[in-house]
Amino acid sequence: MEIKIHRIIRSARKTVGLLITEDAHLIVRAPYGISNQKIMDIVQRKSKWIEKKQGEIRKRKTSSPAKELAEGEILYYLGKPYRIAYKDNPQDPVAFKREISGNVALIDSQYKGKKEQTLKLLVKFYRRKTRKEIEKYIIRFAHLYNLHYKRLKISRANKRLGSCSSIGNINFSWRLSMAPPEVIEYIVIHELAHLKEQNHSKRFWKLVEEMMPTYKTYREWIKKNYHLLKLPTLHK
Repeated sequence: MEIKIHRIIRSARKTVGLLITEDAHLIVRAPYGISNQKIMDIVQRKSKWIEKKQGEIRKRKTSSPAKELAEGEILYYLGKPYRIAYKDNPQDPVAFKREISGNVALIDSQYKGKKEQTLKLLVKFYRRKTRKEIEKYIIRFAHLYNLHYKRLKISRANKRLGSCSSIGNINFSWRLSMAPPEVIEYIVIHELAHLKEQNHSKRFWKLVEEMMPTYKTYREWIKKNYHLLKLPTLHK
């Protein structure tokens, strides 16, 4: 069976990378000089892995109905599940709290039934919390390893949790504060390491391991739980 490539992104990287998106699409990241035939050969060699990952995503989507932000549905914050509850609270329209009955994501009742407004409110909350969490780690590791970035941005990216440009700008998805603190720390370290190594070479992973010896645990968490780090789409 021939594997369909949905998009090829060429850049100044040295190796070919394969990405399976949340829609089960195959994205190939490739060096400028590599031919389409060479890319197809690599994709065919990895066909079993690609089909397995696409199958897992499709199965997950059919077994996990889309959130409607109704009472009792689950949102994630810092790696923990919180049950949605709508209550009058104009001073704090969104609050994730631990109560006797369990973790609760409190949303002001004025937003009940207003899905688009609620989504925008939640994105604003997660964006603010993501920046706060990232700054704790990025300042510490940038200082310890003498790494200098130009700009830090919290982005709308929904395919990647972090990225680092060739000129030293670092971007992080607002969804990152849904993940456990250790995963946030790993993503920060991963992007900081790209300031020295703009690839995923052995030198790159050695630097990541130097900064976080247990990074493989959190890299694996992302592979298995990436689907949890999302909200319903803002667009129908």
